[in-house]
Amino acid sequence: MRRNKALAESFARRHNVASFYTDAREILRDLDVEAIYLATPPGTHKDLALLCAAAGKPVLVEKPMARSAAECRAMLSEFQHSDLPLFVAYYRRHLPKFELVRDILQSKNKLGPITEIRAFCARPSSGFDCEEWRVDASVAGGGLFLDLGSHMLDLLDWWFGPLQDVKGLAASTKGKGSSYDSALDEFETHVEDQVRMLFRTGSGAVGLGSWNFSSHCSEDYIEIIGADGGVKFSVFDNGPVFLKRRGCGEEDEIEVIDNFGPDFSPHVHLPLIAAVTEDLQDWKRAREVAQRGRSVMKEISEWRCRSTGASALRTSEVMDTVLAAYYGGSRDDAFWERPQSWSKS
Repeated sequence: MRRNKALAESFARRHNVASFYTDAREILRDLDVEAIYLATPPGTHKDLALLCAAAGKPVLVEKPMARSAAECRAMLSEFQHSDLPLFVAYYRRHLPKFELVRDILQSKNKLGPITEIRAFCARPSSGFDCEEWRVDASVAGGGLFLDLGSHMLDLLDWWFGPLQDVKGLAASTKGKGSSYDSALDEFETHVEDQVRMLFRTGSGAVGLGSWNFSSHCSEDYIEIIGADGGVKFSVFDNGPVFLKRRGCGEEDEIEVIDNFGPDFSPHVHLPLIAAVTEDLQDWKRAREVAQRGRSVMKEISEWRCRSTGASALRTSEVMDTVLAAYYGGSRDDAFWERPQSWSKS
């Protein structure tokens, strides 16, 4: 389904799809459609997901799950009430590079107790390919922190569990982003382009996050430091994983694990989609044999897909905590409609 009929028809023809639509309600009425992938911007996620739930269709929704944690909670609540699966496309949880990091963290003799976590992401203020809607709060829910930072925070949630004692500071320094022309006060403001974050993991490691979207360079990494070693890697490119261990001499031993080139997987979503497909098949079988009045969701003991509505909600809650002060103290309402309350640059 696309609003542009010519593009929808072209896709259907090229991929041998039997039917196409220009209205979401039409595709939801199609009995041959058993599940929905929502690949629209975050501002439409909640309303479209609720339509899917009302139609009895499981959903895989793009990340971030919605513009705010409040919208995420509304989505998750409705899918739980409707006994339907809700998955979120944080596909990095299923990529070999990040599975390797998880294995390193779980190995007791690699890093020792984890003591510190550093997450860093910088993108230039110009020359960076960024569609306008990604820095429009009414559509994206904020700036690029939600778009890129969410991937990094979701990985930390997967490896360390829910982040605790989250504190943050956000600012707009470049004066570039969404502008709102108010007939009332001629006020102009912009989404955040600077974010700093402190947090703690359940095991006690202290973490620091920094996102700079008005930088001279393009760089990102997560570094995890333990008492006996550390691991460092980029989240957004296919670069190697650097594993450091405490050496016998003055210098640490460094192992470079570099088998994640662009040819490793031509479609980065593929492992996630495979897991979702198997889960939906299990869910369908469980629904067919479930006794009346019993929850189908509770019949499935473990999901293959590692990114669910519940895990994605936690990431959105972390981002809302970090951004709350910038957006006037709360993101539980339609904050994009009250830009006059945001922090001024």
